[in-house]
Amino acid sequence: MAHETQTQKLVLSALMAGLIIIAIFFFRIPVPATQGIIHLGDGFIFLSLLMLGPRYATPVAAVGCALANILAGLTFWAPWTFFIKGGMPLIAGLFIIAMMKNHKKDSMLKPAVIKIMGMALAGIWMTGAYYVVNVLFITGSWVVSLVGVAGDIIQVSVGIAMAMALAAALRKTPAKKYFTF
Repeated sequence: MAHETQTQKLVLSALMAGLIIIAIFFFRIPVPATQGIIHLGDGFIFLSLLMLGPRYATPVAAVGCALANILAGLTFWAPWTFFIKGGMPLIAGLFIIAMMKNHKKDSMLKPAVIKIMGMALAGIWMTGAYYVVNVLFITGSWVVSLVGVAGDIIQVSVGIAMAMALAAALRKTPAKKYFTF
């Protein structure tokens, strides 16, 4: 993103936050046991990371996801989501930056694998953090809260695949100039 202006970065950030809200608000499956949802927002969180990098994607994910919770009537989750989802692009981005810094061209780890590993690490963070919130504030049970873990794993897996597919498609368009990773 070396060539675009600050205004372009802010507009792209707002667009990504809007896409996250839409993906969460309109494409969700309720999980009654945890009073949470499974949604497609993670795909746009990860896409925003690939395009904007962690500096911009972190607030995009935090605000976009928290606003989606509020709009969906899941206000209790908004502060937790702000913190947890905001952590996802930060964790993944810092991992990707560290791995790419030491990456050698002849390495068995290809850049795409490094990106997937970073996003998976962020998914582990999200799954663990939501699990703890579920146990402490929703179900009170370490066993019942495992229902949420299964949904989170599915959600993150779909999100990673979705982001990688969208990124591959967008890199074949003029939008390729907006990619950080």
